[in-house]
Amino acid sequence: MKGAGLAAPSVVLAGNRLAGPGGSPYHYPRARSLQELTDDLGRLALYLRFTGPLGLIKTHWNTVRIEQGTVADRQTYHFATGQALYTDEAVDAALPFELITVTWLDTFSSSTRVSVAGSSFVLQDLLDTEQWEAPKREDHLQVIGYLLGHYEIGTIKPEQFLGQDALPSEGYTFAIMADPQGGDPGHEQYAGSSARMKIHNAFIEESIRRINELPQQPLFTLVLGDYTDHQGEADHFAAMDRLFRKLDTPILLEIGNHETRYRAEFEPGYRMAEFDNFFAAQQRLNGLEKLLYSFDLGDYHYIVWPDPLRKNFWETHPHYFDWLARDLERNRDRPTLFFQHVPVHPIGIDPLVHYAEKPYVKKLLLELLTRHGNVRYVFSGHVHIPLKSSVKTAVKHQDIRFINLPAGGYRPRAFGEEDYFGGPVQGVALVTVGGEEGIRVDYLDVTRNVFTYPSDFPEVPLQEVSLLTHNKWELRAGPSTTESEPPTVSQLENGGFTEGLAHWHGNYVYREDEHPTYVREIRIVDGRPTLYLTAHRRRYDKPGQDRLPQTLNQLTQLLLSPDGQPPQFDLQLQVECAQHERALTGAFVWLEGYYGHHKRYSVIYSAGKIPVSLSNRFDRSDDLVIVHRHLPVRPGEWHSLRLDPLTDLGGLDLIVDRWAVNLGVWNINDGNNTGIAASFAGIEQRVAGDGPSELDGTPLPDKPEHLQYTFRVDHTAGEHVIADQRELYFSLSQPQSR
Repeated sequence: MKGAGLAAPSVVLAGNRLAGPGGSPYHYPRARSLQELTDDLGRLALYLRFTGPLGLIKTHWNTVRIEQGTVADRQTYHFATGQALYTDEAVDAALPFELITVTWLDTFSSSTRVSVAGSSFVLQDLLDTEQWEAPKREDHLQVIGYLLGHYEIGTIKPEQFLGQDALPSEGYTFAIMADPQGGDPGHEQYAGSSARMKIHNAFIEESIRRINELPQQPLFTLVLGDYTDHQGEADHFAAMDRLFRKLDTPILLEIGNHETRYRAEFEPGYRMAEFDNFFAAQQRLNGLEKLLYSFDLGDYHYIVWPDPLRKNFWETHPHYFDWLARDLERNRDRPTLFFQHVPVHPIGIDPLVHYAEKPYVKKLLLELLTRHGNVRYVFSGHVHIPLKSSVKTAVKHQDIRFINLPAGGYRPRAFGEEDYFGGPVQGVALVTVGGEEGIRVDYLDVTRNVFTYPSDFPEVPLQEVSLLTHNKWELRAGPSTTESEPPTVSQLENGGFTEGLAHWHGNYVYREDEHPTYVREIRIVDGRPTLYLTAHRRRYDKPGQDRLPQTLNQLTQLLLSPDGQPPQFDLQLQVECAQHERALTGAFVWLEGYYGHHKRYSVIYSAGKIPVSLSNRFDRSDDLVIVHRHLPVRPGEWHSLRLDPLTDLGGLDLIVDRWAVNLGVWNINDGNNTGIAASFAGIEQRVAGDGPSELDGTPLPDKPEHLQYTFRVDHTAGEHVIADQRELYFSLSQPQSR
C-alpha cells in the first residue's frame, strides 16, 4: 500500500502573534500507522545500522530482502568512520566498523517482511516496538532497525508565517539574528552568576529595537540557532518569548546547540522528545513544527537546516540528507539561500574545529550544496564572531558565499584584534533580495553602526583545510618504507620541509592583521628549512569578549602501519619561551595510533605544560592508552630528539594499522602574557630502533604530574574563565605554589 504524507500544521499565525506565555506542553506525535511515517513522496524509510567486523558488514548490508513491498531507493552513511576507510580494500576485514543504511519503500504494508543477516521482522513489529534488534550472533555482527519519521521535515508556504497580504511582489529585505542565547537570569543554574544572562538579554532587546526602528520593516526575522541559553529549559523559552514579543516582524527559528539537553538521547527508535520545548516555542512563534524546512519567496528558495550538535543526532537522522538532496534538485534552477547554525566553512580558532559537526557531515553538506550551482549564500552563527573576523573569514567555494554572523545577544569571542567600530558588536544582519546586486548583506550593530559586506569573497584556502572534511585516519599516507611483505610503516614525506608544507595537513588558523598570535611557516635557519610555529595569548584582550582559547597550532601526517609497529624518528627541536614550565603553554610531538577509526594509543612528547589528553570529541577511543614523556629543553637552544614510542609504550601488543604524526604548540589564551614558539627541523624516520627515547642522548623522563593540565571552565562576573585563576595569574617572579 502507498503511504500518504502528513498534512501541514493546522495553526497559522501571520505576523508576530505569539500565543500566551508558556502555552500548552508539546509532545512529538507517535505514529499510529505506517502511513503517518511516510515522506512527501509517500515512501516509508527503513533504518538499519550494522556494527561489527568490517568484512561481515560488507557481506550482509546489501543482502537485505523485502517481501510484499518494493524498494524505491537505498543510501549508505559512514558517520563514525568516513567513507574512505570503508572503500579502502587494504583495510583489515576484522576492523570494528559501523554502517548505516536507509531503504525507502514505495509500496508496503504492515505485513511487509524484512530479512537481514539471518533474521527477519515485519514492519508492524517496528511500529509496535519502535526498535528491532537482531539476535546476538557468535561472529559479533549486530543489526538494529527502526522506521524514520518525517513530521518535522517539509516544504512550507510563506503565507503560513507572513500572511497572504504580506507576500512580496518584488525586492524585499529580511533580518537574521544569530545566537541571541538569552533566557531567565533567575534560573537555578545561574545561582551566583546571573550577570552573563542579564547582559545577553539586554543586547537582545537592543537588537530587537534596531529592527523595529528601521524605516521599512523587514519581511521577517530568522533566528539562526541558539534562541535560548543552556539546555533549552522551558523557563528559558518563556523568557525569550517575553523578549521577542516586542519584535514587530514575523519570526522563524532554526535550532542550534542550546535548545536541547547536552546529553540528549535519540534511541531506541525514532526518539524526538528532546525537541519538544523547541517545537512548543515554534508553535507559539509561527505555528510551525519543523526542524528542517524550506520555502519560496519571489525568485529565491530558502532552506533552514538544523544543527543541534548532539551525540548521535545525524547517525539517527540520516534521511535529512536525502530530503536536502531532493529539495536542492527540485529547485536547481532557483537561486537558493541556506541557513545553518554551525558553520561548514573554516573559522580558524581551535574550539570551533571540534565544537562543530563531524568532518563527514561537513563533507556531505558541501557535496550537496555545490552539486547544482543553485546555492548563492550560506549563513551561519554559533561562533559569536566579531564583525571584522566575520568579514575576514567570509569565503567563496564554487560560487557559494559563506558568512558566519556575529551574535545578537552573546558577547563575541576574542579573535585578537579591535573590531571595525570599537564598541559592542551584537546586532542583526539585513539581507536585501532583488535589485541590481541580487543579494546585499548589511550588518547593523546595537550602537547603530552599519557595515555592508563585500559582494564577493576570497576562495576557501583548500590547501589549508583538508582536516575540515577529513578525519586524521582518512588522510592520504605516504609510500611504504620497504618492499618487504608485509610492509612496515609507510614513509613520512617532506620531513625536511624542502617542499614547504606539502604533505603536511593542518586546520586553517585565523591570523590577526598585526602581531599574529598563531604563526605557521617555513623559515631558513642556518641554511636549512625549518618549521616555525607560535602560540601566544591574543594581544587585543578587552572586557566584553569571551576568552575561550584557540589551543592548538599543529600540522599532521598519516602513516600506514600494516604490521602495527609505531614510527620512530630523529629530529631537531628548539623552543622559545622563558616560562614554558610555569605558564599554560607548551610544544609537542604527538603520535596517535589508530586501528581504523578507533584510537588505541596517544604518545605525547612535550616541553612545558601539556593538556592531559589532546584528543578531540570525534575520536573513538575505547581503552585509550596515553603516555606522556617530558622534554627538558633549554629555551633558545637546539636539541637532538630521538623518539622510540614502542619502548615508551612498554612493549604493548600494538593492534593498530595507522599512526598520525603531529607537530605543534599550544597556549591557553588567558591569564598571563606568555606564549611559545617552537622550531622543528630535519625529521628523519628510522625503520627500527633499539632503545629509549632521548633528548641529546639522555633518556626522556616521565612527564611530571604538575606539568599535565586538565581544562576547566568556570564563570566569573558573567565571563567564561579558563582554568584555576591561581594557576593563571600567579607572579612569574615567584615560584608557583603546588
